[in-house]
Amino acid sequence: MGTIRSIIIVALSVAFCSYANSTTFTFASIEKLPEQVISARVMTAIYDELGYGLVVKEMPGLRAQESANSGSVDGEIARIFAYGEQTPNVIRVPTPYYSLKTVAYSIDGSSIKVANKDDLNRYKSVIVRGVKHTDKITQDVDPKKVKVMDNAEAMMKFLHKGRAQLALTNPLNGSLTLQKLGYTNIDLAGPPLATLDLYHYIHKDKAELVPIIDKKIIEMRDNGKLQKLLEKTEADVLNNWFN
Repeated sequence: MGTIRSIIIVALSVAFCSYANSTTFTFASIEKLPEQVISARVMTAIYDELGYGLVVKEMPGLRAQESANSGSVDGEIARIFAYGEQTPNVIRVPTPYYSLKTVAYSIDGSSIKVANKDDLNRYKSVIVRGVKHTDKITQDVDPKKVKVMDNAEAMMKFLHKGRAQLALTNPLNGSLTLQKLGYTNIDLAGPPLATLDLYHYIHKDKAELVPIIDKKIIEMRDNGKLQKLLEKTEADVLNNWFN
């Protein structure tokens, strides 16, 4: 057992050395989503601790997935667990480092209350294309009851016009989008419908990087540094979103 452990340690050390000396990686993230911006900054800090550079390319969700799967980028910054099952050429870093909630928004005074995901079957919802957590929560809903828009602003405008009864997103994105649009008559329709861990995904051609990043995430999680970094980054992104 000791010999096997030594071999693993040596292998990780060799992998680390092969990527050291200011190696830079390029990852995709979904554009215009605050949780993606937060995740990108946190992951940049994690890579920096290892001596790596990180370039983040923002793009629509489906294009980000296609780019990661094809290898035109080195992976994706942050996606839910199910993304890995749908994207065969990427490897999930095993330890999650962030999370997001899925919530429903409705027009004030509509009397719509959504207590759980089963309630979604009763209403017409609108979501953003390529966002996996809202894809996941609506997978058992009649497709005719789910409208897909290109971005969060279009989604909230669709709801505001009364063309849907619910808009599904996460509370960070929902709150900031409503602030930007100046809508004051849209609010949460109930408690969070799901809480999902976010994982870092790396293309299979860079598989050696997976255990290195995982080890650093675990280290920062266990010493409290990751939580402090998340809290600081969240506050900074939210306070400066419109600047």
